[in-house]
Amino acid sequence: MSGLGQQIADAREQRGMTAVQAARQLHLRAEFIDAIESEDWRRLGPPSYARGFIRNYAKLVGLDPAAIADQIDAAIPVQTPSVPQEPPEVSALIEPEPLTFRSQRAETPRAAWYPWLLSAMSALAVLLVVAVLYYTFGPAPREQAQSGAQNSAQISAQDNTSPSPAPQDEAIFNGGDAGAANGAKQAGVNLQLQLTQDSWLSVTVDGKRVVYETLPAGTVRDFHGVHEITLRAGNAGGVNATIDGKPIGTLGQHGQVEERKFAAEDPTLTTGPRE
Repeated sequence: MSGLGQQIADAREQRGMTAVQAARQLHLRAEFIDAIESEDWRRLGPPSYARGFIRNYAKLVGLDPAAIADQIDAAIPVQTPSVPQEPPEVSALIEPEPLTFRSQRAETPRAAWYPWLLSAMSALAVLLVVAVLYYTFGPAPREQAQSGAQNSAQISAQDNTSPSPAPQDEAIFNGGDAGAANGAKQAGVNLQLQLTQDSWLSVTVDGKRVVYETLPAGTVRDFHGVHEITLRAGNAGGVNATIDGKPIGTLGQHGQVEERKFAAEDPTLTTGPRE
């Protein structure tokens, strides 16, 4: 890495500006600010746009774009325009001979009945869908309700000689199911994020990125991973985290970019290096 992105990020932090605030002043998405600071130039689009984004960002945080022009050229070389192709031959621009009046009259009947055919096919498709829904959800529930009513009448008419199960036994049985369900839910790593300020977030669960956007204050998100959850926040001071039901507080300071990893084997908090 050339260090250009880190230089711009340091200048932004010295001014007390967050990545979200910089994105708003430049009228850019927060992911472009993160791409510049992490020097992921491919996410900025064509080279001409990328160079313009970098120059505007450098000027915003107080850096002279002319002083870092060599670094910009080294990071994103200027592409020379390609040689325009010769225009096609005149013969290629000549339109084909239009249809005669007789051929147009021959095509008119087919164009007239084609919309009617589409309408008929659409109506038939709707009727098929209605029939499937009726036979799937119509008679079956009524038959089951009648069968359930008959079974209830037969059971109430019989002499109930066998003792009913004790409420305590039933509670133990239900409790066993609840314990098993809670055990399955707690397996892996569980992360809850509560935003007190606007912040750009990037969340990756078991190698799959599930969040990559700027979220407003008041947002609450829950994530569950089998092995690992990786979190990157553009405004760590506005993000509160809870891991496996244990609050760990704010991820950092206001305007600070932080990356955290939470592993299932060891649910303790670890801080990774910023790109």
